[in-house]
Amino acid sequence: MPNHFHFLINADTRTVQKKLISGNPKNVLSESIKTLLSSYSQAINRQNKSVGSLFQQNTKAKCLLGIEKDYDMACFNYIHQNPVKARLVKKMEDWPYSSFSDLQLLDLNEETFYNDSYMIINNDDLENIF
Repeated sequence: MPNHFHFLINADTRTVQKKLISGNPKNVLSESIKTLLSSYSQAINRQNKSVGSLFQQNTKAKCLLGIEKDYDMACFNYIHQNPVKARLVKKMEDWPYSSFSDLQLLDLNEETFYNDSYMIINNDDLENIF
């Protein structure tokens, strides 16, 4: 997406644990994402011979409330439908920055993915979460 990106993270109890950083308790998952974004920014800045932040501060997580079916697959489908909903592409597979081309790695059938995707997140759900 031009102004944001998605990570689908399957969290467990380890991710809500706290660890001490500079004497302050910090969330393990949040700190890991912070480290990832910081490392990425540093690499891009080194490559472009520039300085500064690439990302807005205080990133947010979005919980897809109202989705009562398989939540993990709902999130996965939300991510793939996002560029279509934003009218950046007409079809999910046309978005070059997605994992759509890797569906076979996830043991998903590309031929049925569209039907499955729109069954899991239908138009009413889309209106509520986008």
